Amino acid sequence: MSSVGADAALALSPDEVTAITGAAAAFAAALPAGRGGPHRALVTAAQTGAVPAEQIEALERVCTLALETGKARQIGRAESERLLTGVLRRTPRGRAMAEEVMDRVCRRLGRGATCRTRDAPLGPEPGTADELRALGLGESAAQFLASRHPVADVRPWLSGPSAADRIAPGLPYLWAEVSMAVESEMAQHLDDVMVRRLGLFYESGDQGLDVAAGVAERMGAHLGWDAARRDSELRAYRELVADHRKFREGHDR
Repeated sequence: MSSVGADAALALSPDEVTAITGAAAAFAAALPAGRGGPHRALVTAAQTGAVPAEQIEALERVCTLALETGKARQIGRAESERLLTGVLRRTPRGRAMAEEVMDRVCRRLGRGATCRTRDAPLGPEPGTADELRALGLGESAAQFLASRHPVADVRPWLSGPSAADRIAPGLPYLWAEVSMAVESEMAQHLDDVMVRRLGLFYESGDQGLDVAAGVAERMGAHLGWDAARRDSELRAYRELVADHRKFREGHDR
């Protein structure tokens, strides 16, 4: 979806509509009677697939509040956080926040640089989802990949076995994304994909243990892993999951 200036509407993907309406409706329900009107109005606007310019500030507030309070994760786990972050970064406030961060980084590094993205379009190119559908992907898969990858990165890996199938039931990630993680995003270890590229570690009910062997096998085909290397990667990932569960048990008491 495209980014916006102060005087333009912001277009939303179907998944973004779901995330925005869920967050705005939750906040509207939590407010005292008579104070949830702006949030309900945002729900109505978002359901059309675009938020008009006069409601962008309300959209920014909902995204920011949902991310800062953890409401986004409560509504839709890490996927809602990703979607709301993607929406926020395309708004004027999101751009200003990004510019401030980069200004601080440049000052810290002692480098001078002008902002090159203040007015640049963010998000996928128009028609990305249409191109992905033309490659044989279903509606939900096309919309999901369009929010994450350029068509040029996706196309080479759709011909592989089960490439367009979901890795884990109930989650949107496709097997083709494992290939992309290795070939386009420099993933070198199993936890690179499971934790940092796809988020299966956080979003899958079993933290991805059921699919880890399949992911390792697909990665190994790209990276030339033998059986010993695959086993080593799997052991390391299982140990990571076990350590994470021990940590959570200690902090949930």
